[in-house]
This record gives sequence, C-alpha cells and structure tokens, in this order.
Amino acid sequence: LTICFCLAASSVWAQAASKPVQFTGNEWFKLNKAARVKSITTSIRTGGERGIIIKKSPKFYSARIDAFYKAHPDLMKEPVAAVLKTLIVMEYDWEQEGVDKDALAKKILGEELYLENKTRLGK
Repeated sequence: LTICFCLAASSVWAQAASKPVQFTGNEWFKLNKAARVKSITTSIRTGGERGIIIKKSPKFYSARIDAFYKAHPDLMKEPVAAVLKTLIVMEYDWEQEGVDKDALAKKILGEELYLENKTRLGK
C-alpha cells in the first residue's frame, strides 16, 4: 500500500513541479538537516511557480520525510519527490486553482489509503 502511493505520487509531482527533489531516501540521509530543509524549500518554491501553494513549512515536511523513511526503510529507494508529494496530499496542504483536494487525495492515495488518511485526520 505504501509503495503504491509513492509510485503514484511521483508522476503527478513531476508534472506539477519541473524540478522536484531528484534523489532517494538513501541520499536524503546523507544531507545534513539544513540541506534537507533547503531541498524541500526548493521543491515547494518550484511548485509555487506553477501555481501550487503549500502552507506548511519546509521544516515540517523535512521532519515528516525523515519519519517516513525511518518507519519504512524498505522504501529508501523511493524518490524523495514522490514521498514529499504524498505527504503534502495527505496533509491536505496542496492548493492549486481548479484542483479539488479531496479528488487529488483519492487519485494519489487510492481508495484504501484515502479512507485511512481521512480517519487519521478525523474527517
């Protein structure tokens, strides 16, 4: 299930942001914390150039990515861009004109994870 949402997210993120973070969890942990935050800042800024508004901080998402890879070491080869996109969608933090957050979540997460995430958020 986790693998599915990462793989589905990578193609959508690539369409939305022309230069997302281009490395995997293996490289992610080679960066110091400041470099991790900077890489997320760059990705969010790039998305912003395409009309995507992310309200939560790069520091927030950097910590979430750390936690994701630590909880799922079998997914260390998955692209950070896919993980970031998925986490943003799961937080309902992706705002873009003409894009329904709920529909985006269903598309990226799939029905089962979508429902689990709604429960997690208490929605």
